Amino acid sequence: MIETEIPHEFSADVIFAKDYQSQVENALLRNGDNLKIFEMAKDDWLENATILRAMGKPVWAKPIPPRLRVVTADWEKREITLSYGDPVADPNFDLPPLPGPNPPGVTDVGPHNWGDIWAAGEKDTMPAGSIVEHQGHKLERMGSWGFFGGRGYYKEVVL
Repeated sequence: MIETEIPHEFSADVIFAKDYQSQVENALLRNGDNLKIFEMAKDDWLENATILRAMGKPVWAKPIPPRLRVVTADWEKREITLSYGDPVADPNFDLPPLPGPNPPGVTDVGPHNWGDIWAAGEKDTMPAGSIVEHQGHKLERMGSWGFFGGRGYYKEVVL
């Protein structure tokens, strides 16, 4: 009987170590991929939820981050275990709160439209009949009759 020695690179310990290393590398790659996919889904959700909220429609369910892949090894038993740990990213995210309404008396003159008409800006809360000065012009706040999205407008006062 001829005895042959097994080369070191084919020993059970070396094969197990290489397998373990391969499993860990694969888990790291998958965790990175899952994080990127979740971040894209989160960004998409935030964008779509903002649009839906502005339209007064219900917001869809938030994406849930997948769990981290965790590889552990028992070197004595030569066992490799794949388990799942914490989420790959923080699952606690939401839309920023809606800004509160402007207090009364905020002047926000919008663009000059034509003639003596100026639009009222979105933040404007001046009451109709108020006189304000804007870019060297005296303007009177007019009520909202459906013009400019129902926000009203300013008309130049001729003295």
